[in-house]
Amino acid sequence: MTRFALLILLALVAASARVHVQSSSIDPSGAYRCDGVSPDGQKYRAAVHIVKNGETYIVQWLTPRGVASIGVGVVNGNTFSVGYVGTTAGVVVYTLKDNKELSGEWTDLEASGQIFKETLTKLAEGEKIVMPRGGGPVF
Repeated sequence: MTRFALLILLALVAASARVHVQSSSIDPSGAYRCDGVSPDGQKYRAAVHIVKNGETYIVQWLTPRGVASIGVGVVNGNTFSVGYVGTTAGVVVYTLKDNKELSGEWTDLEASGQIFKETLTKLAEGEKIVMPRGGGPVF
């Protein structure tokens, strides 16, 4: 119930806030392979899909175990900031290096004040992600 309330709150804030977004030649829309290290020190891979929605972006993550998270983000210069909810709520801030890679730092409510890193690598047209541990292609 708390996650649902947080999701509603995030949606309301995003809908009502007037955010001045600087124009950026970098559009993060697309399908990505996400690689990072989790709080328990284990490497992880996820599929990420980013879709432009007006001046904002909808971001969806899917892990090999089927855990999904969804967020809303904004681009300001070369920074892409996303608030998300899934099994917990958190935030990730990506640096837009080019149209192919986003370097991110994230934390969530269960991270005990720690920050973790992940990298999103854009998939080429028609490319599939092969998930570890027997998971099949996602996109």
